[in-house]
Amino acid sequence: MLTLELPSLYRKRRHGARDYFLHIPEPRVNLRVMVDGPDYRAHARSYGLDALKCQSVACLAGWLITWPDYRDWLTSRPLKGVTWFNNAQFNHLAEYLGLDQCRDFGPCGGGPTCLNLFASRCIKVDGPLAKHKGISDKIIALRRLDLIVDEADAACGCPS
Repeated sequence: MLTLELPSLYRKRRHGARDYFLHIPEPRVNLRVMVDGPDYRAHARSYGLDALKCQSVACLAGWLITWPDYRDWLTSRPLKGVTWFNNAQFNHLAEYLGLDQCRDFGPCGGGPTCLNLFASRCIKVDGPLAKHKGISDKIIALRRLDLIVDEADAACGCPS
Protein backbone atom coordinates (compact mmCIF):
# COMPACT_ATOMS: atom_id res chain seq x y z
CA MET A 1 0.00 0.00 0.00
CA LEU A 2 1.23 3.49 -0.80
CA THR A 3 2.11 5.80 2.06
CA LEU A 4 1.29 9.18 0.52
CA GLU A 5 -1.74 9.42 2.80
CA LEU A 6 -2.65 7.96 6.19
CA PRO A 7 -3.66 4.27 6.11
CA SER A 8 -7.01 5.23 7.63
CA LEU A 9 -7.75 7.45 4.59
CA TYR A 10 -6.95 4.63 2.15
CA ARG A 11 -9.13 2.35 4.26
CA LYS A 12 -12.04 4.79 4.04
CA ARG A 13 -11.60 5.16 0.27
CA ARG A 14 -11.36 1.42 -0.33
CA HIS A 15 -14.46 0.71 1.74
CA GLY A 16 -16.20 3.51 -0.16
CA ALA A 17 -15.21 2.06 -3.53
CA ARG A 18 -16.66 -1.30 -2.56
CA ASP A 19 -19.85 0.27 -1.22
CA TYR A 20 -20.28 2.29 -4.44
CA PHE A 21 -19.63 -0.71 -6.69
CA LEU A 22 -22.29 -2.75 -4.85
CA HIS A 23 -24.90 -0.47 -6.49
CA ILE A 24 -23.90 -1.50 -10.02
CA PRO A 25 -26.20 -4.21 -11.45
CA GLU A 26 -24.44 -7.47 -12.27
CA PRO A 27 -25.31 -7.46 -15.99
CA ARG A 28 -23.63 -4.06 -16.34
CA VAL A 29 -20.18 -5.30 -15.25
CA ASN A 30 -17.81 -6.63 -17.90
CA LEU A 31 -14.14 -7.00 -16.97
CA ARG A 32 -13.09 -7.21 -20.62
CA VAL A 33 -13.93 -3.58 -21.51
CA MET A 34 -13.30 -0.22 -19.88
CA VAL A 35 -16.69 1.13 -21.02
CA ASP A 36 -18.87 0.00 -23.89
CA GLY A 37 -22.32 0.90 -25.04
CA PRO A 38 -24.24 3.23 -27.29
CA ASP A 39 -23.31 6.30 -25.26
CA TYR A 40 -19.98 5.42 -23.64
CA ARG A 41 -18.85 9.06 -23.73
CA ALA A 42 -21.83 10.09 -21.59
CA HIS A 43 -20.89 7.29 -19.16
CA ALA A 44 -17.39 8.74 -18.80
CA ARG A 45 -18.82 12.21 -18.10
CA SER A 46 -21.39 10.88 -15.63
CA TYR A 47 -21.24 11.71 -11.96
CA GLY A 48 -22.35 8.87 -9.74
CA LEU A 49 -25.04 6.39 -10.59
CA ASP A 50 -26.35 8.64 -13.36
CA ALA A 51 -24.00 6.53 -15.50
CA LEU A 52 -26.57 3.73 -15.25
CA LYS A 53 -28.85 5.79 -17.53
CA CYS A 54 -26.32 5.39 -20.37
CA GLN A 55 -27.11 1.67 -20.77
CA SER A 56 -23.36 1.00 -20.83
CA VAL A 57 -21.35 -1.88 -19.47
CA ALA A 58 -17.98 -1.29 -17.83
CA CYS A 59 -15.18 -2.91 -15.89
CA LEU A 60 -14.43 -2.04 -12.28
CA ALA A 61 -12.33 0.99 -13.26
CA GLY A 62 -15.01 2.08 -15.73
CA TRP A 63 -17.54 2.24 -12.90
CA LEU A 64 -15.17 3.76 -10.34
CA ILE A 65 -14.43 6.73 -12.63
CA THR A 66 -18.06 7.75 -12.05
CA TRP A 67 -17.82 7.47 -8.25
CA PRO A 68 -18.46 10.96 -6.82
CA ASP A 69 -15.77 10.73 -4.10
CA TYR A 70 -13.12 9.88 -6.69
CA ARG A 71 -14.36 12.46 -9.22
CA ASP A 72 -14.30 15.21 -6.59
CA TRP A 73 -10.73 14.27 -5.65
CA LEU A 74 -9.68 14.08 -9.30
CA THR A 75 -11.11 17.46 -10.25
CA SER A 76 -9.44 19.12 -7.26
CA ARG A 77 -5.97 18.15 -8.51
CA PRO A 78 -3.79 19.70 -11.23
CA LEU A 79 -3.49 16.66 -13.49
CA LYS A 80 -1.86 16.29 -16.86
CA GLY A 81 -2.57 13.73 -19.53
CA VAL A 82 -5.85 12.47 -18.11
CA THR A 83 -8.50 11.37 -20.50
CA TRP A 84 -11.23 9.03 -19.44
CA PHE A 85 -9.79 6.07 -21.34
CA ASN A 86 -6.04 5.90 -20.87
CA ASN A 87 -3.51 4.48 -18.42
CA ALA A 88 -3.32 7.82 -16.59
CA GLN A 89 -6.89 7.21 -15.40
CA PHE A 90 -5.93 3.79 -14.01
CA ASN A 91 -2.93 5.35 -12.28
CA HIS A 92 -5.02 8.09 -10.67
CA LEU A 93 -7.53 5.52 -9.44
CA ALA A 94 -4.61 3.52 -8.08
CA GLU A 95 -3.18 6.56 -6.29
CA TYR A 96 -6.58 7.41 -4.82
CA LEU A 97 -6.94 3.86 -3.48
CA GLY A 98 -3.32 3.66 -2.28
CA LEU A 99 -2.09 1.13 -4.86
CA ASP A 100 1.07 1.06 -6.94
CA GLN A 101 0.62 2.50 -10.41
CA CYS A 102 -0.19 0.42 -13.48
CA ARG A 103 2.95 0.58 -15.55
CA ASP A 104 1.51 -1.52 -18.34
CA PHE A 105 -1.18 -4.08 -18.80
CA GLY A 106 1.01 -7.09 -19.40
CA PRO A 107 0.64 -10.44 -17.61
CA CYS A 108 -1.36 -10.31 -14.39
CA GLY A 109 -0.48 -11.92 -11.08
CA GLY A 110 0.84 -11.10 -7.65
CA GLY A 111 -0.74 -9.17 -4.83
CA PRO A 112 -3.13 -6.23 -4.52
CA THR A 113 -1.82 -3.94 -7.25
CA CYS A 114 -3.46 -1.61 -9.73
CA LEU A 115 -2.94 -4.13 -12.51
CA ASN A 116 -4.56 -6.95 -10.56
CA LEU A 117 -7.50 -4.82 -9.44
CA PHE A 118 -8.37 -3.62 -12.94
CA ALA A 119 -7.30 -6.61 -15.08
CA SER A 120 -9.61 -8.84 -17.10
CA ARG A 121 -10.51 -12.18 -15.56
CA CYS A 122 -7.20 -13.92 -15.02
CA ILE A 123 -6.23 -17.21 -13.40
CA LYS A 124 -3.10 -15.66 -11.84
CA VAL A 125 -5.28 -13.07 -10.06
CA ASP A 126 -8.62 -14.80 -9.61
CA GLY A 127 -7.56 -18.45 -9.41
CA PRO A 128 -9.88 -21.12 -10.78
CA LEU A 129 -12.87 -18.77 -10.45
CA ALA A 130 -11.64 -16.95 -13.55
CA LYS A 131 -12.71 -19.92 -15.68
CA HIS A 132 -15.96 -20.61 -13.79
CA LYS A 133 -18.85 -19.50 -16.01
CA GLY A 134 -21.24 -19.41 -13.04
CA ILE A 135 -19.22 -16.65 -11.32
CA SER A 136 -20.10 -13.20 -12.65
CA ASP A 137 -17.60 -10.46 -13.43
CA LYS A 138 -19.18 -8.44 -10.63
CA ILE A 139 -18.42 -11.18 -8.09
CA ILE A 140 -14.83 -11.36 -9.37
CA ALA A 141 -14.48 -7.58 -9.03
CA LEU A 142 -15.98 -7.60 -5.51
CA ARG A 143 -13.51 -10.31 -4.45
CA ARG A 144 -10.67 -8.11 -5.71
CA LEU A 145 -12.06 -5.13 -3.82
CA ASP A 146 -12.30 -7.30 -0.69
CA LEU A 147 -8.57 -8.00 -0.98
CA ILE A 148 -7.62 -4.33 -1.00
CA VAL A 149 -10.14 -3.56 1.75
CA ASP A 150 -8.65 -6.32 3.91
CA GLU A 151 -5.14 -5.00 3.24
CA ALA A 152 -6.18 -1.50 4.32
CA ASP A 153 -7.94 -2.81 7.43
CA ALA A 154 -4.77 -4.69 8.44
CA ALA A 155 -2.53 -1.68 7.69
CA CYS A 156 -4.43 0.56 10.10
CA GLY A 157 -5.13 -2.19 12.63
CA CYS A 158 -8.86 -1.74 12.19
CA PRO A 159 -11.47 -4.50 12.25
CA SER A 160 -13.13 -5.14 8.92
